[in-house]
Amino acid sequence: MDFYDLYIPTDNAQKVLESAEEMDLDGIGIAHEYESKEELNRYLDGIDKLSKDTEMKLIRSCVIDAESPEELKKTVGKVRQKVDVVAVDGGDFDINSAAVRDRRIDVLLHPEYKRKDRGMDHKTMKMAAKNEVCLGFVLHDLHQTYGKVRSHVLRHMKNNIELCEKYGTEFLITSGARDVYELRGPRDLASLPKVLGVKASKAMDSVSSVPKKIVKENRKKLAGEIKKEGIEEV
Repeated sequence: MDFYDLYIPTDNAQKVLESAEEMDLDGIGIAHEYESKEELNRYLDGIDKLSKDTEMKLIRSCVIDAESPEELKKTVGKVRQKVDVVAVDGGDFDINSAAVRDRRIDVLLHPEYKRKDRGMDHKTMKMAAKNEVCLGFVLHDLHQTYGKVRSHVLRHMKNNIELCEKYGTEFLITSGARDVYELRGPRDLASLPKVLGVKASKAMDSVSSVPKKIVKENRKKLAGEIKKEGIEEV
């Protein structure tokens, strides 16, 4: 079984890489927050250089922090053909809604972020399932909260996971690590959904088969092995 952490927005990729290799992780996404094509290209060059010196699968992961659905749609078009994973920084309901309606997007991160509700409803969750947009729950969000606020975040995560299971929406768990001290091994990551009531096997899927499938299919698309939706070159 391979284990992945797709969202690691760190400025110290080398140190995180060294630590990840000791934690039984097989692939990590050193995440880049999109600002411009030039910055994206520099990020991709850096990942290519790091990849030459490690057996770890380094995943080109781009996060879009959009101010509006229009900006989101425009930015997705700029990055989709260049990276393995396109993720959206969630929280704003309009952004959450726009993200789950766009099949080019792989992951909607923390839709409940800084909200007084879960950030998703039955309609948006159905759209996420239909368009195969995975929900990403971020351990870093819990590290930044205490007491009642943390209990609210956990409740919103639990409610969203229950909706995921009801409508067949896939979800994954990621550390969101900013440094080596926030990095976690796969079993520690999988403990979050287990605490929220998910069966052990499905909790492990959230750090193994679910992220692995996203990366594998997108790399096939980038390589031209999948020509159209549902058609694969063999």
